[in-house]
Amino acid sequence: MTGQRVVVIGAGVTGCSTAYQLAARGCQQVTVLDKAHVAGGPTGFSSGVVRQFYTDPVLVQMAFQGRDTYAAFHDRVGATAGFVQCGWLLAVTAANRDVAEEGLRIQADVGVDSRWVSPAEVVDLVPGINSEGIAGGVYEPTAGYADPPGAAQAFLDAARRLGVDYRPRTPVISLLRRGADVIGVQTPDERLEADVVVAAAGPWTAGLVASLGHELPITASRHGIVTVRERGRPARPVFSDPVNLVYTRPEGTDLTLIGSNDPGDAADLVDPDHCPSTADSDEVERMLAGASSRLPSVADGEVNASWSGVYDVSDDGFPLLGPLSGIGGLLIAAGMSGHGFKLAPAIGQILTRAVLDADPDPRMHLFRPERFETGDLVRSITTSSLTSMRHDQ
Repeated sequence: MTGQRVVVIGAGVTGCSTAYQLAARGCQQVTVLDKAHVAGGPTGFSSGVVRQFYTDPVLVQMAFQGRDTYAAFHDRVGATAGFVQCGWLLAVTAANRDVAEEGLRIQADVGVDSRWVSPAEVVDLVPGINSEGIAGGVYEPTAGYADPPGAAQAFLDAARRLGVDYRPRTPVISLLRRGADVIGVQTPDERLEADVVVAAAGPWTAGLVASLGHELPITASRHGIVTVRERGRPARPVFSDPVNLVYTRPEGTDLTLIGSNDPGDAADLVDPDHCPSTADSDEVERMLAGASSRLPSVADGEVNASWSGVYDVSDDGFPLLGPLSGIGGLLIAAGMSGHGFKLAPAIGQILTRAVLDADPDPRMHLFRPERFETGDLVRSITTSSLTSMRHDQ
């Protein structure tokens, strides 16, 4: 049904990926609205890590698709996503080796290029590491990181070349309804009718949907990043340390980016319209201490910059995708919980099928919004503490 009128709310990487894939499938009436500009929300502050470790095969496959898309972005989308294939390494202790090996088995079934590495190999891969307590690691040699704002812009540029209408600085005031169905959106200047509205507005999505009588289990939380200049920094993969609850990745020739992997960060609730742009000083110190405990050279470096952004975090730490029970004409794509960038190519495909095809993508079932009412939550482990990101942990 390529004649569908579709309004996508949100020009982050999820919304832009969806708009592009809709247009690439021949959908000729797609409008993207954003209250600010492209990548003005969580996408603009993402560290862009592209790895494929989960303990649910659907998530692994989606991340696998994301990595392949970013690695071949120029051929597929016509621009660069800034993908750097430096590899990704998860440090594993004796206490969580079983979980790591489960993830490796699932990755092997999907076809991910990953393997178990010994403590000695960990030292080779991460020069200068303090390997105390490390029993080995999960290594993905073809993983790395990319440029989330650049990828979102490239998706949007490609979508516009195919006829998508993009309107920045156009907030959605409300969803239009006729009976139980959503039939469009109201902006400050006009009423836009649509056959399908895709709500991909990140931490603002729950507020939009509240008028429909649905309370989405999504909160907005603050997450910080700091970069350190290390003179003579050796080549390293992206490195995730579930003991010290930090991850690091290279940036340019001498910077190391450090982010928090602490599930407790989800409790640092903020108003997404008034989130500080710099990282909290206590959080910066915690991240520096955590990274330095594994990478002593970080302690000798100079802090270059810090910033913070907003995650839209769901109650089980994974996205909400698909329709709301009893509401027609609306698809939710929110609650990304820090997974959005790596999953965006797959999410765009899933939503495109939901709009255009009679049979939905079977992957969407895992992320259906009503799972929180039935208790059928996504159970995958994350790479933070190798536990769930649920708020009660």
